[in-house]
Amino acid sequence: MFSSNTLKQLSRFSRISSISKTMSSQHRNLTRTLVLKNKIDYTDSDEWLCYGNDSTKMGLTKKAIDELTDLVYIEFLHEKGDIIKENEDIVEIESVKATNSIAAPFDLVLLENNLDIEEDIDIINKSPEDVNTSWIIKVDKIP
Repeated sequence: MFSSNTLKQLSRFSRISSISKTMSSQHRNLTRTLVLKNKIDYTDSDEWLCYGNDSTKMGLTKKAIDELTDLVYIEFLHEKGDIIKENEDIVEIESVKATNSIAAPFDLVLLENNLDIEEDIDIINKSPEDVNTSWIIKVDKIP
């Protein structure tokens, strides 16, 4: 049979294994939560959508900025609380090359316009995919 020393080691190993499994499970759940909170999707028209807890931030991809060249002006077409239907224009942007608009990728409620970029458009030009500074609008999807 097993010596008492071996039984103590098996018992200790069993506790460590159990703790390790619990911690691993908690880590997976935490990782899943973090991934879902900051999930980023891209539209066919080169906008990014960053899903957070209470809202979705929307901005332009680096590819869009490269194609447009430097942005020089942005005009918000809606105000906080407005309901915007899918494919309806939300924002007009003017670049060195052209004027374009950003359309709603789905039915949404506008939560906030990023007024910082209205005052300093170079925020987007320098780092278009920075979800903390280069977002254009925050929205909530209408189910």
